[in-house]
Amino acid sequence: MTELKNLKNISLFNNMFSGVIPQSLGINSTLLQLDFINNRFTGNLPPNLCFGKKLSVLNMGNNQLQGRIPRDVGRCTTLRRVILKQNNFTGPLPDFETNTNLLYMDITNNKINGSIPSSLGNCKNLTDLILPMNKFSGPIPSEIGNLVNLRTLVLAHNNLEGPLPFQLSNCTKMDKFDVGFNFLNGSLPSSLQRWTRLNTLILSENRFSGGIPAFLSAFNDLSELQLGGNMFGGRIPRSVGALQNLIYG
Repeated sequence: MTELKNLKNISLFNNMFSGVIPQSLGINSTLLQLDFINNRFTGNLPPNLCFGKKLSVLNMGNNQLQGRIPRDVGRCTTLRRVILKQNNFTGPLPDFETNTNLLYMDITNNKINGSIPSSLGNCKNLTDLILPMNKFSGPIPSEIGNLVNLRTLVLAHNNLEGPLPFQLSNCTKMDKFDVGFNFLNGSLPSSLQRWTRLNTLILSENRFSGGIPAFLSAFNDLSELQLGGNMFGGRIPRSVGALQNLIYG
């Protein structure tokens, strides 16, 4: 494929391809999209995938890839979508340079460890950050609050700890917030009442404490509320009963 000098898109999704992805793929300078989702590829992700500084879609989900996610993924400022879910990637998530193109990242169900890079806050146009079922630890970076276009933040089933940073309230377009099954603590910041578009709030199986805030009643679109398995106390505010769109709670 490296001899195809004008090759821009490679779509091999939903097949039964196996074996390793050729390392030489990383030196193709014209690639815009790689979509290998739902196959049986093994081995490491080739380095230098952004050699041509044009790659916009990297979709390697649902394979059997392993090893570390190459640093080049974080340095590739042309990327718009990064989907590496359902693999066996290990090690830390690479740092991300300022990337105003990145919109979507899904790294669900790998073995990524270490802290969530604060440099993700440089990706100002990110709308969906989906990192559940990994081994992330430490606090949620306050820099995530720089992502003012963020609609979906899913960090469930990790080892995160500490309070929710109040800077998250800057993400006023938040639609889904799921941090269930971690070790987060503290009370819910009152500044989160700015999430007036919120549809799903999942905080279950953490160590949150304090009362259930009355400002939840301001979430008119809220359809799912999960608070189980925490240390909340006091009375349930009557205003919560006014959530007319609540289906699961």
